[in-house]
Order: sequence, then C-alpha cells, then structure tokens
Amino acid sequence: MFQPLKRPLSRLNQTIVSPKSSASTSVYHIAPEARVSASRFTQKSDVYSFGIVLLELLTGRSIDGGADNNGTSLESLVRKVFREERPLSEIIDSALKHEVHAKAQVIAAFHVAISCTEMDPEVRPKMRMVSDSLDRIKA
Repeated sequence: MFQPLKRPLSRLNQTIVSPKSSASTSVYHIAPEARVSASRFTQKSDVYSFGIVLLELLTGRSIDGGADNNGTSLESLVRKVFREERPLSEIIDSALKHEVHAKAQVIAAFHVAISCTEMDPEVRPKMRMVSDSLDRIKA
C-alpha cells in the first residue's frame, strides 16, 4: 500500500545529488559526448546510459573495465564477442545461462543494448524505438 512521505516535499531537493558531482556515479554510465564538462545531457545520451545498464543486466558484470572485463570497457568487450562470433557464454550472466529456451531473446536484448551504446549519438535509436524493440522480444 502507498505510504505518504514523512517529510515535506520542499526538503526532497536537499538529498538529490548531481551525477557530475557524485563520487559514486560512474563516468562509464555517461555517454561519451556528455562527459565533456560543458556538455548537456540529451535524449541520445540517456539512450546510451540505458544501453550500458542493459549490458550490465545481461552480463552480470561491472562496467568499469575491471578484472572481470580483462581491463576493457563492458561495451567494448560485448562488441568484440559479437564481432568475432565468439560463444555468448563468455559474456552472459551465469543466471541467464540456464535459460536455454530464451537464447534468442537474450541475443535480441544484446543487440538492443549494442545499438544504444553506439559512439555516434546520431546512430543511436530513439528511446521509443528501444522500447518497441524490447516489447517485440517474446519470452
């Protein structure tokens, strides 16, 4: 059941942290073109961020290029696996490996994430197209 807020709405803005000032916010979630200090966030940069989060969900890996990713960015790792037609088992989250019947859906979701994380913002789909693509993936 819905619980009303215990504090006035006027105080909510005191707890909001800007993505650019938060130490816990990863620069990897931010689109490359939005990482420049004078840049503004756009719908295309939001699509990029969504794609990165989707890659995290599909792989169960960190995006920071850590040991799990052999020192490369998650997006680069996924692109390399698809480009070289390597086994999906190299990058897929272990929880999804057991979903053999859903292999086509997982691959389709990877393709959506890859299109969202294109380096050129003009090549990235609009969020409406991303949503429609995800809706078409049958479970």
